[in-house]
Amino acid sequence: TPSVADYRLFAIDPSGATAATPYSSGKTPADLSKVPVGEYELRVKHRDWELPKKVVVKRNETSAAEIVFPYGSLQVTVPPNVSAALRSKDRMIKPADFNEIKPDNYELTVSGEGSEPVTQLVVIGENDHKKLDFAALNVSSQPLKGVEILIGEKWHETALAKSLLLPTGDRTVNARCGKYKKDQVVKVARGASPAHFDF
Repeated sequence: TPSVADYRLFAIDPSGATAATPYSSGKTPADLSKVPVGEYELRVKHRDWELPKKVVVKRNETSAAEIVFPYGSLQVTVPPNVSAALRSKDRMIKPADFNEIKPDNYELTVSGEGSEPVTQLVVIGENDHKKLDFAALNVSSQPLKGVEILIGEKWHETALAKSLLLPTGDRTVNARCGKYKKDQVVKVARGASPAHFDF
């Protein structure tokens, strides 16, 4: 478990019902003495995540209980003057907390001055540690006007579009001019050549 978390210990009666009021509560780590013999449910909460565990206290024995939170993590590398924001369905995740992320589906938005923001789904599993590297890609076209590129789910004119922030590696860039469409596989990396479309 994290070095400090909130805990509550609930007694379980012989019928299997859990008491409504905790027998004990406080911060971990904790040493409890003179706990009556019986079954208990230990609930440990760290931030907005609470995990339960059954504990049996036996006569003349010392019981130990440990709850491990299987956090994942996300390491995002972006160009200068670009920031990354992570959001779950109900809250923003602070960059300082990217090293301890509760398993869930998240939206990662990367944005910066002079670049079109990009949003993508990131799935973090238990003990799942992901690394994402983003770079800016410049796009040009001939003709200069009337050509659009697909950024996320929107089409933007190349004459007005900013550079694209994309995960590094080989990526497909979509462009269209009137009824004509073209796809181009480009290498996204720092210092890579721009993508150019001729129609």
